Amino acid sequence: MERRIDGLLAAPLACAKPSVPINVDYSKDTSVPQTLRAMVDLAVAALACDQTRVVMMRSYAREYHPPNFHCPWPPVNVPDWSFHEPSHNLEGSTNFGAFKAAKGFHYQVAGELANKLKAIPELGGTMLDHTLIFIPSEIGRGHTPAGLQFLTIGGGGLGVKTGQHLQLGGNRDIGGGTPHQRMLVSLLHALGLPDTTFGEGPGTGSGPLSGYFA
Repeated sequence: MERRIDGLLAAPLACAKPSVPINVDYSKDTSVPQTLRAMVDLAVAALACDQTRVVMMRSYAREYHPPNFHCPWPPVNVPDWSFHEPSHNLEGSTNFGAFKAAKGFHYQVAGELANKLKAIPELGGTMLDHTLIFIPSEIGRGHTPAGLQFLTIGGGGLGVKTGQHLQLGGNRDIGGGTPHQRMLVSLLHALGLPDTTFGEGPGTGSGPLSGYFA
């Protein structure tokens, strides 16, 4: 999540101490929903008070990071499986349903973050207009980088064409389709950086994604 605007203080009227609950044991895997929402409120406050222009949020629901990698929390309610394991089950199975519920919940939290930013007026628009939320994915075709799906929210004031779905090639083989680095170059352009490539070596792509900007 990154911002680019002019001026020293982005939204002084919205700068306030967040009311993060203190009666929650954030070390428990049962507290993942409360933890994520506390992180959202802290991130919004940090941006509104212009304490940072970049925020990186990472879920506790992750493989091999005890004690917070199980999903006993609603709407998933699978206390004996890690977040990673259900992703390997076939579609239609009970565990794959739990994985979809977990992913859906995380996107719901991202939507809550976007709505909080959208509620803050800023420079003739909203804070969301000047913020770009980037949600990457590490799950392509099996354990490969092929067929990755990315999502960005906001950035209308940065030139991003919002409200669209871009399908950039149908080749899901490794090395086929559009290099994902072009998505990263697009983020750089939205932030005002002129770079045309991201990374080194073959397959890094050149320029932003076609159709990403208005």
